[in-house]
Amino acid sequence: MSYANRGKEAEKQFRNACETLAVQQGFTYWRVPDARTAMGNSGGEGPGDFLAWSRITTPAGLADRSYSIEVKEVEHEYRLPKANFKNDQRARMRMLELAGVVCYVAVLFKPLKKWRVTRLSYFDSGTTGSWDMTNLELVEITDWIKVLHANYSK
Repeated sequence: MSYANRGKEAEKQFRNACETLAVQQGFTYWRVPDARTAMGNSGGEGPGDFLAWSRITTPAGLADRSYSIEVKEVEHEYRLPKANFKNDQRARMRMLELAGVVCYVAVLFKPLKKWRVTRLSYFDSGTTGSWDMTNLELVEITDWIKVLHANYSK
């Protein structure tokens, strides 16, 4: 897989999953332009690949939630190399968390054709070369997004 195409399959699947939910009232999303897509705009790198907003009704009334989701794709069954999710990107996402945005990382494990999704806090700044994600449930991304919208506090 060429560098220019790395992650494009995962981003397409994630966008399609968002599209299926975006037809409902109370959910919308935006694909944040990356450095290649922005064609030299000076905005710099974004904190995640997608931003999403959800409004649901709870027993206490309406509840709004903002999300930042970083989408990754790997040719492995359970590991995400640290080189694929660098410290500066995690730091940008952490700043969003401090402002009240819920941050997730969704990883497509291509050999399994399944995803593992977790909160940003899962990723420490340790010194090993990759994160072992075997302890996380394998999911279909469309199902995960529906659960995210239905259960905003997850």
